[in-house]
Amino acid sequence: MSKRISTGWWWAATLPALAVMLAASSSVMVHGYRPLSVHNVVASGFNEPASFNFEYRVDEEKVKHAATVQLTQLDAGYREEFNAAYAAKNLMDPPTLAGETEVVKATVAWQADPETPLGSCTVALRDTSRLEHPARLAVSPQDVPGELPAAVPSLCEPEGATGPGGVDLLELDANILPEPSTRPGNWEMSYYFVVNSGFEPEDLVISWGAPHEVRLSARA
Repeated sequence: MSKRISTGWWWAATLPALAVMLAASSSVMVHGYRPLSVHNVVASGFNEPASFNFEYRVDEEKVKHAATVQLTQLDAGYREEFNAAYAAKNLMDPPTLAGETEVVKATVAWQADPETPLGSCTVALRDTSRLEHPARLAVSPQDVPGELPAAVPSLCEPEGATGPGGVDLLELDANILPEPSTRPGNWEMSYYFVVNSGFEPEDLVISWGAPHEVRLSARA
C-alpha cells in the first residue's frame, strides 16, 4: 500500500512568495501606467507660438510640463553642419549617412519657468501618413557642455543648464533633494533630423508620451 505524501508544507512555503510576486507586479503596473492614445493636442502654425500645460499622474504624484514653443526655422541641406555639430557635441565621428538621405534642421524657441520639468521629451518630424523621423541631434546656444557628453541628452533643454526632473518611475531619486534649476527662462534649440530624400514634414511633434503632444506646423 503506497503512502500519500502531504504537500501542505509546499503550499505553506510557496503561497507567501506568490503573494509577494503578485503585489510587486501590480505595483509596477500601476506605478508605470500611461495612456496609449493621444487625445490632447496643442497645435500652432509655422513661426507661431504654442503654449501648453500638460499634467501627468504616476500613482499619487503629479508632474506638469508647461512652456511656450515656436518653430522659427525648418530647412534641408545641413549634412555638413550636422556632421560638425555631432562630432563637437559627442566627441566622436558622426554616423555615416546613406546617399538617399538628407539632413533637415529645425529651430524652436522655448520659454518656460526655470522650475518647470521639461526633461525626457521626444522630438520628431511627422508627415501626413504619420511617418516619423526622430531628432538625431539637439544643440543650443545656451549649452553649457561638461568635460564629457551627457549620458542621456535632453532634447528640450540646453545641455548643462537643465531644469528639475519630473516623476521618477523607478523612484531611484525619491529621497534626493532637487538642486536649483540652472535653465534660463528663454532659450533656443536646434534639431537635426536624418530623413529619406523626398520626405515632406507636416509637423514637428514634441511629446512626453500620451495623452498629450505639441504639433508645430512645418508648412511655412
